[in-house]
Amino acid sequence: MDNISVFELKELLDKKTDFQFLDIRESHMYEHSHIPGAQSHPRFLIRRGNFGELDKEKQTVIYCLSNINCPEIRDLMRENGFKNIRCLDKGIAGWVDEIDPDMDLYL
Repeated sequence: MDNISVFELKELLDKKTDFQFLDIRESHMYEHSHIPGAQSHPRFLIRRGNFGELDKEKQTVIYCLSNINCPEIRDLMRENGFKNIRCLDKGIAGWVDEIDPDMDLYL
């Protein structure tokens, strides 16, 4: 499965499921607003092959603004050995629309 819905993600977060949750937007966007529980790992680092301390075996969910950049980054991570990685369908914009309309979204 390539994508995860905002409702599936909320369930993972509510259940405190152990998974990697990455905001792949630029750092200043993350600092402005992000989905609680996400850590910043900008896509430019991934494109450079910098995966830091990320666990290739662990379930991973990534997101950007609207899921435009996620498929490319997901595929790149898979090519580099990540086994279980999914994109947040509709990105953080979908999260704001469906889950947290009070979040101040950085555009």
